[in-house]
Amino acid sequence: MDIRVELGSGTAQWSLQAAFLLYANGKGIPDANAFVTFNKIRQTENGTEIGPGKPVSISLLRSLMNNTESSEFIDDKVLYKDSGKIIWWCPRQSARTIFFNTRDEALQGPLKCAHPALVFRLNTKKTNNPLAVCAVKGDARPTPETTLFYAPYFNIWESTVVCHGNADYPPIGAEREQLAAWEEVFFNSAFSHPNYDRVVKGGALNFWRKRIKMKSSRFPESMLVKTPYKLHQWADLKSSH
Repeated sequence: MDIRVELGSGTAQWSLQAAFLLYANGKGIPDANAFVTFNKIRQTENGTEIGPGKPVSISLLRSLMNNTESSEFIDDKVLYKDSGKIIWWCPRQSARTIFFNTRDEALQGPLKCAHPALVFRLNTKKTNNPLAVCAVKGDARPTPETTLFYAPYFNIWESTVVCHGNADYPPIGAEREQLAAWEEVFFNSAFSHPNYDRVVKGGALNFWRKRIKMKSSRFPESMLVKTPYKLHQWADLKSSH
């Protein structure tokens, strides 16, 4: 689709580049649970089609509606951002070290192992346990409709919020460097006990007892336990356990 727009004495040619899609429950006027995605337009052998979407924040929509210079960029790492939280993802890893400090002699010290893809949610307005984490299956960048699974680790409540114990917090903010620092806090913390044992099939304690004796470059995604949430639903939850 091409559109020609006359501005004063000049003429500008416009082409369809992207679309905003509104997702809502039911019919009629969307309620407060509705959300919007930004979808790039792409050309295929079958013609023009709408590509995968990325969630956009209310602040970005307001800036576009008000025709202001400010805007918000959702990059390949950040999935969602609003005035109170930011959500990003970490692709699955074949080898990253985590640490155990439990009462079980079989679960002590460092373990270099494979990890599933993870999504992190940081509450940027709260200082008490502001981080939550879930797992996702596969390599694809999560979308609003992606099903979330419990992150299969210790120190995580059923609500998916992480118990940080006495770990030192990095600054609570939305800069890319700060997100990496929060990932380091999570992976480098000592996993001491299951807050909710059923984050993985067979129980977190039994699972990691077995994993510490195994060598594998791929996390067994079949062991993940589904949460009640899709990504857009999880984005609306409050960060409390």
